[in-house]
Amino acid sequence: MSAKPNQSAAATATKKPRKSRRRSPIQRRKLAGVTITVQHRRIGKYEARVVIHAGGKSTTRSFVTMEEAKAYAQRQEIEAGNAGARAATDIGDKERRTLLHTTEALAAHGKTLANAVAFYLD
Repeated sequence: MSAKPNQSAAATATKKPRKSRRRSPIQRRKLAGVTITVQHRRIGKYEARVVIHAGGKSTTRSFVTMEEAKAYAQRQEIEAGNAGARAATDIGDKERRTLLHTTEALAAHGKTLANAVAFYLD
């Protein structure tokens, strides 16, 4: 005879599948339209990765050590901050109003300014 009590089929059917846990990022910064995330991911020889979301696209780069990943993320933050500062000082009020007007007009058709420029250049 077995020492374990018999479980009914209903008791085993009500068990919920275990949800996968999402790890929170080590570091996340948002500036000038760019999101830079440092994540701890141990895959093969790599321990960390940096994910950069900019302009609707994301790029990922893996690093052997967390220190390398944080240094790379810091360089990317500086570059994004410099690009945002240049854009803020280089664009005048007239261009800013035109940009806002055209992006709103294109959004009504589900397109972006980059789509319009690509269409025009073709």
